[in-house]
Amino acid sequence: MSACLDVRDAHALGAWLDVGVRRFGPVDLAVSNAAILGTRGPLVGASADEAGDVIATNVTGALLFARAVLPHLRRPGGVLMNVSSYVGRHALPEYGAYSVSKFAVEGLARLVAAEHGSEGIISVALDPGMIATEMLTAAMRGATPDGARSPEAAAAALLDLVGGLRATDNGTSVSFS
Repeated sequence: MSACLDVRDAHALGAWLDVGVRRFGPVDLAVSNAAILGTRGPLVGASADEAGDVIATNVTGALLFARAVLPHLRRPGGVLMNVSSYVGRHALPEYGAYSVSKFAVEGLARLVAAEHGSEGIISVALDPGMIATEMLTAAMRGATPDGARSPEAAAAALLDLVGGLRATDNGTSVSFS
């Protein structure tokens, strides 16, 4: 299966998931992680086109992914994890549309929990902390902070976290410790 997919394309998402489900069976864990940062700066300085791209990728993409994957999630026990951010719960100046988009992702996790929790699906928003990626370097204006996890370490931590999720976590925001 291809790792490159436009999450803003509902048809492509559905077709991609159908192939995966036919090949591997029901989905145990679905992680919605596609996001773009946009340019950091004051909200009033952001162009409408750039803000629209951030919202389309980060919010509409997560919404379309949830809509496409929900019919395929194992019941009970399937997990839908929407990757969020600290700025999805705490507004920080100069994170503009990215912050707005992550607040929406937090709300999406709660909505899925409210609508599908009775089916045994667990939906959470994940704040992974600082992961050493190009996006983090851009967000930090060229620096990668000490203590940022490698993507590989973050993936391992995610799997550990998923193994400990319970129904009481449904609709919450979780973070790596």
